[in-house]
Amino acid sequence: PCCGDGRILRDFKLKGFATQCYGIELDTERANESRFYGRVLCGSIFDTIIRPLNSFSILFLNPPYDNDNEGKRMEITFLKHAHKVLKTHGLLIYLVPEHIMQRKDLRTWMSLHYRDIQCYRFPEGELFNQFKQVALFAIKKDDKELKSSEIPETLNYRLFICAFYQKGGFS
Repeated sequence: PCCGDGRILRDFKLKGFATQCYGIELDTERANESRFYGRVLCGSIFDTIIRPLNSFSILFLNPPYDNDNEGKRMEITFLKHAHKVLKTHGLLIYLVPEHIMQRKDLRTWMSLHYRDIQCYRFPEGELFNQFKQVALFAIKKDDKELKSSEIPETLNYRLFICAFYQKGGFS
């Protein structure tokens, strides 16, 4: 899982967010479908060499929702691995189950490497009820920002509660 059947690649191109889209998808059938919208590899991000590092302006991650062979959450392992290809000041879009953002280790890591973090809960309904997802948007820090990063508890807490969907829209 990540680029799926390519709808996200299509939407990025149609909305003018990207002129060239790249994707990686585990499932062969979905990878073949997504090739209509960009350059797509069928396989795992962990078996793919992407060079140069720091080369993508937008990183859209929809990682597997599971534990790996060592009992670590795949969502976090996936993010830390993929993070290396995002340019400084690039946009991260990260779709994960809501409970993953409750993990202090992830919130701490995010606050060290990203700024302008916003987290939105998907609206109640069929899609949310199935996956209980949130969408996190953040900007990758530059070297100067990384050196001056502090981790105040308020930031860690705010990262999770910053914006949840309510009946009137996002707040």
